[in-house]
Amino acid sequence: MGRPIILIVDDDEAIRVLLEGIFNQWGYRTITACGARETLEILKKETPLAVISDIEMPEMNGLELLNEIKKRYPAIKVVMMSGNLLTKDQIQRSLELGASAFVPKPLNLEKLRRIILTISP
Repeated sequence: MGRPIILIVDDDEAIRVLLEGIFNQWGYRTITACGARETLEILKKETPLAVISDIEMPEMNGLELLNEIKKRYPAIKVVMMSGNLLTKDQIQRSLELGASAFVPKPLNLEKLRRIILTISP
């Protein structure tokens, strides 16, 4: 069995590169996507352990993407992240849509690592 896959979704290339390096160091295989459309195409071919997705993205935001992932692939865990000041209602909405967790930016990498470890098989 190969390394578990983490799919990183963010329209900010610097965040994708940072998280890709960190998850690779932690022993995961990573795939990155810059938006929702690319993510949904990847999910037709790959089954990641988790999707780490930004909320604020062009075209389709992260909450809309989360909703689509959970409709099509309910077993995939999704962790939402955002750099914007979100309300409790917005965080609650992401959890209602099926997010496994929510992580604010700037990212607390140790918290993110603990979240991924709790959803790893």
